[in-house]
Amino acid sequence: DREPLEPCTTLDTTKRCPLAKQNAERRKALYELIKNGQRFTSTHVSGDLAADYILDVIEQASAAAGFSLEQIRAKAHALDHCGMYPRPDQILRGAKLGIIWNCAADRIDKGVPEWLAREHSEEYANRWVSPVASILKAGGRVAGHGEFVKGDSFFVKASMLVTRTNSSG
Repeated sequence: DREPLEPCTTLDTTKRCPLAKQNAERRKALYELIKNGQRFTSTHVSGDLAADYILDVIEQASAAAGFSLEQIRAKAHALDHCGMYPRPDQILRGAKLGIIWNCAADRIDKGVPEWLAREHSEEYANRWVSPVASILKAGGRVAGHGEFVKGDSFFVKASMLVTRTNSSG
């Protein structure tokens, strides 16, 4: 089991987040990318606060560019991993924006829920780690993520995303 990498989360705001307001250079780069009509995808995101920053920039830059909601949705911006995110409010926000949550089953099976329960609460552990069924129920979009699949079929790991039953039960 491995501990999650320094997540950028509302549960612990003492950590510096790569896209935090104080890190203007990265935030500006993402803003310009979105404003110029590019798609945000294939980028590791760790924690709900990091997801908030990305969703904020998508909304702000899209508004500045004059994109309609349909144009934003057509971009199919994507956030990778779903480790400690999305929160329930982010699930609804993502569904509105057409976000693809590229969720990884290994987040459920590699100690993240146990770590999150130990450090924060059972609620967060059960609701904030790759919450695929909740995303789908809210009309959101999900892509499967197959890192660390060894020997098992990807579909075995994918079932974990919906059942939330990991190798520890």
